[in-house]
Amino acid sequence: MCQIKLNRNINYYTILLKVCKGHFKQKVQEERKRLPLSEVMKNVKEFMVRDIPLLHEESSMKRILEIFSNSGHNILPVVNDDNVLLGLISIEELLDNLLFSKEDISLLEKMSFFADFFSDVVENVDLILPLVLAKDIMQGNVFTIRESSSMIKAAVLMKKKNVHKLIVVNEKNVPTGYVSRNEICKAFLE
Repeated sequence: MCQIKLNRNINYYTILLKVCKGHFKQKVQEERKRLPLSEVMKNVKEFMVRDIPLLHEESSMKRILEIFSNSGHNILPVVNDDNVLLGLISIEELLDNLLFSKEDISLLEKMSFFADFFSDVVENVDLILPLVLAKDIMQGNVFTIRESSSMIKAAVLMKKKNVHKLIVVNEKNVPTGYVSRNEICKAFLE
């Protein structure tokens, strides 16, 4: 788990302005004048997205795709038998790895014999899906934050690590949800 110490000199509102995009920006500037910092130091547990499905490390690619298609989430934590966080799978990275990149497509267009070979492979993808497991494709470097941490700490960590979401874990390192930049902005506006 990634731990950071908050510097007392960090300007909370400056961080929020950098994290919150679009229409939130004006609201942040207005609230800056109205609220003291002590009133906006809210707890991650209050604002996190809950009920996120957990993937077991032995889950097949087919099962992973089913969960993504039914859950509405675009990230899923990967856990072991004790539900301890091992990694993360994002739908974006998963689809990027399943589909051809622009460079691959360009190469296939130039060499038609490769295109014929790869079209046969794609037609047989159902045979491959059960063989690929979550532990094979998960991202191992996951940025987490404790449920008891403040939302300002979450904002600082997101900015420092240049990520849009943090997996929220309890004291046993079991995933209980996630926070995104949207939750940071919601915490500030409430």
